[in-house]
Amino acid sequence: MKKVYIIIIVVIVVAIAGVIYWFFRPQILEDSKGNKEQYNYLKTSEEVTYPVSYHIENPPYYSEKNWCWGSCAMMLMMDYGLTEQELQELKTVLKSGRGGPPDIFMGFQAFGVNKKARIAYLKDYVKENADFYNEQLLVNPQDQTIILDNQKEALNLCKKLVSQDTLVMVLIHYGNHYVIVTGYDEGSIYIYDPGFDDGYDYKGGSFNEKTKMAEDSFLGEWNIKHFEGGGVGFPGDCGMIWLEK
Repeated sequence: MKKVYIIIIVVIVVAIAGVIYWFFRPQILEDSKGNKEQYNYLKTSEEVTYPVSYHIENPPYYSEKNWCWGSCAMMLMMDYGLTEQELQELKTVLKSGRGGPPDIFMGFQAFGVNKKARIAYLKDYVKENADFYNEQLLVNPQDQTIILDNQKEALNLCKKLVSQDTLVMVLIHYGNHYVIVTGYDEGSIYIYDPGFDDGYDYKGGSFNEKTKMAEDSFLGEWNIKHFEGGGVGFPGDCGMIWLEK
C-alpha cells in the first residue's frame, strides 16, 4: 500500500512539473532566442529617412592611378581632418600592407579611427570574406557592421549618410572599383571618382573627377558579381565603408 502512495505522489509531481514547463515554455524559448542573438555580431539596419536631394559642400578629393581603394581611403581621412603631413604618413601606411582594400583598416588603426569605421553590405554575403573582416579588421563587428536586406535599403542608408555630410566609400563595377558618394538627387547619384583602376570601363575613354551617374546605372553595378581582384574581396553586394562622426 505504501508503494502505491509513493507511485501516486510521483505521478502527481511529474504532472505538475509538466504543466509548469508548458506554461512557461514560450518564455523559455524566447529567452533562449535572445541569448543566441546576443552573440550575433551582425545587425540589421533600421528604417532611415533623408531629404529628396542633397550634396555635400566642397568634399575633399584625391586621385592616384591604379589605387582606387587607397585614394578613397585618403578622401575619407582628409574629410576626417588629417593634416598634409599626416596624409603623407597615411599614404605610406596604406602602401605598406599586402595590397588591397583590407589595408584601409590598417590605415584607420594607425590614426586611431578604427573604432569609427563602419561597413555595410547585403545579407547574401560571402561568409569567408565576412569572417575575415569581422575577425581580422574590425574592432567590434557587432557595432561596426550593418547587414541590409536589399538594394533599396542599402541606397536609403547611403543617402541618409550623405545627407548627414558623411562621405561614403562604395564598391561599384561589380566589385572592382571604389568611389566616394558625395550627393544625390532624383534619379542621380554624384560621386568622386579617383580614376582609372582595375580595368574600369569609362565611356569615351576618360573619367571626370565629379561624376553624375544615373541611379539605375549605379544600382546595376553596385555588387560583387564579377570581382576580379586578388586577395580577400568585400563581403557582399552594395558594399559601403564610412567613418562615423
